[in-house]
Parts: sequence; structure tokens; C-alpha cells
Amino acid sequence: GQDSQVRVLSNVCRHRGNLLTQGKGNCKTFVCPYHAWTYHSDGALKNAPLMSSVKNFDKHQCRLPEFKFELWNGFIFVNLDGSALPLLPQLTDLDKLAHNYHPELRHLCFTGEDVWNTNWKNLAENFIEGYHLSPTHKNTLHPITPTRLCKKEKYNSAYTVYRAYYSPSYPPRGPFHADMTDDEKINSVMGCIYPNFLFGIASNFALFLSIRPLDVDRVGIRMFVTGPYEDPENPAVKEYVDLCNAFNAEDREKLETLQVAQKTQFYRSGPLAPADYEGTIWDFLNYIASRLGKKNKIGESDSKLKP
Repeated sequence: GQDSQVRVLSNVCRHRGNLLTQGKGNCKTFVCPYHAWTYHSDGALKNAPLMSSVKNFDKHQCRLPEFKFELWNGFIFVNLDGSALPLLPQLTDLDKLAHNYHPELRHLCFTGEDVWNTNWKNLAENFIEGYHLSPTHKNTLHPITPTRLCKKEKYNSAYTVYRAYYSPSYPPRGPFHADMTDDEKINSVMGCIYPNFLFGIASNFALFLSIRPLDVDRVGIRMFVTGPYEDPENPAVKEYVDLCNAFNAEDREKLETLQVAQKTQFYRSGPLAPADYEGTIWDFLNYIASRLGKKNKIGESDSKLKP
């Protein structure tokens, strides 16, 4: 807003319900393209053409609904129905894991959007497990974060996380914040804030994916890269973004064929790998089960999956 405060407002005009705006950008007011009702950036109605003679209409009592939100490392998490538990208290332990990497101090270097032909849960599961790093990303991620060096971390009902350790033969991934320990300099913190916010916080850059289901077999992706450099044209930024695009392309290929294969009548889930490699998927499955209204957790009915 003009007062520098963050607000999350409804995008629906209070007159006849049309969309106020689309896309992204900056503006001082929001003008409905249907009947030109105009709103201030704080949601208050500024002008409603030819409405002054309407009985009992008071523009000061008409404003855009405002939603609760919380800020986490520069990202806005919106509580649309107003009844969800506060998020930040649930991320206290995750913040401790990421603190010395200081993701809040990094600059936004790159954003991108895409649509993949796979179920959103397949993408979430793929991102949070290290079991596929060596075989799927043989030339991109295996030389940096081989599967054998992955280590699962503690988790709770709001997130799951593991550390992807760097190969001893790979060059240091600096620059390093002064707070970082020797151990933190050689691994990335990888995980998911349930249900659809994926993160990979490396010692130099960080990758975030906000995913949203578009259909049972289509997922929309918003990608964000943050790092220590303000200039998006910095060679180090371009190198990291190129790496992200390369391993994302490899993941997309595997996930889109996975989506096809899972439709066959012969598909049955197999056992998960040990916890350091796929234990995060076990956490994710239990989260999904808890949201489906099941009486018991998935592990109590299908223990063969447990890593």
C-alpha cells in the first residue's frame, strides 16, 4: 500500500463481482474494468460512478475483504478461510535449521512459471527425496549432491526436511555467511512446507517452488531463485539458474512418464527406501492422510510402504 504495509485483498469487485486485476505489477489504485469502481491500495472504495444517489449506499462502508497472512523469509502465506492455525510458530525448528544460511538476506535473482503434466503430489514427493538424485540427475546433481550423502532431519506436522550433502570433490559453494558452521557450508536444506511450498536452501543460492494443482494430471509451478547478488545478470546467478533449469527438465521428463505409468491397472506402490533417502515421502504421505479424514494414519493400514 501507499503506507508501505503488506495487505492481501480480495480480487473481486464489490459491485457485480468482476475481477479487478490480473497478472503482476504496480498501481496506486485498483479500477474494475467492468463499471470503473475504484479502490485504494488498502482496499477502501475510492469512487463508484453515479452511485451517490443510491439510497443507503455508503462508499466508506464498502471495501475489499482482507485476508490474514504471515511473512516467512520474504514469502507471503495467506490464510484464506481465516481458521488455519498460525504458521510461523510451527516453523520454529525449521528456522533453526535454516538460520545460519540467512535466506532472508538474499536477493531475488530469478522468477519463472511453468506447467507440467503430472499430479502435484508427484512433484512434491520428487522434490523432497534424495533417492533419485544420482540416477535421474547423473550429470547435474550427482556430482554435487549424490544420493548416498543425503541425511533426513527432524520434522513436524507443518514440514519435512532433509540435508543434501555435497560431494567432497566438489568445489566450495560460497560465498558463505559468517554465521555458517563448517557442516552447513557443505549441505543444502531441502524440504516442503505442507502442502505445496518446496524449498532448497543451499550455502550460496536458494530455490523455492510454489506449486498448485491445475487438474489431476497438471500442476502449475512458480519458481524463485534467491542469492547473494543483486544483479540478475551476474555470471554466478546465470550459472545457478541454468543448473536449476537443467535438473528441472530432467525431473519433468521423469514425472510426466510417471503420470502415464501410474494410470495402468497393474501399478501397485512398492516399499520406500531407507529414511535418509525417502523418509520425507513417508512424512508427506502421513500429512496427506491426515487431511483426507482418515481415522488412522497411513502407516497403520499399509506398513509395507514405511522406509
